Amino acid sequence: MADNAAHCQKFGVAYYPYLEPADDAGKGLLQALAREACVVVTDDFPCFFLPRMVAAAGKKIAVALEAVDSNGLLPIHATDRVFGRAFDFRRFLQKNLPAHLDDFPDANPFEKA
Repeated sequence: MADNAAHCQKFGVAYYPYLEPADDAGKGLLQALAREACVVVTDDFPCFFLPRMVAAAGKKIAVALEAVDSNGLLPIHATDRVFGRAFDFRRFLQKNLPAHLDDFPDANPFEKA
């Protein structure tokens, strides 16, 4: 873990988690951070108002906005159906998960930077 932190610092990669403490407290924060960035990465969570919020945010910044699926073992878009029973989801997961387990992140993602 310390190696990743050192690589992030060496290559100028930063992670800024933010939870707005009050309405509009973070107004302008994304644009300010994006001015110093080459890309902004957010979570791909296609529920509620979040897809509209991410699309609107992407229009307000001058760099690429990438949404990454980090919700679990199985990519959220691996199925387009809603499972009404845990049994049905487990059966689907057992059949489809192995195809997604071979794609591991690079151990040293900044090695070639």
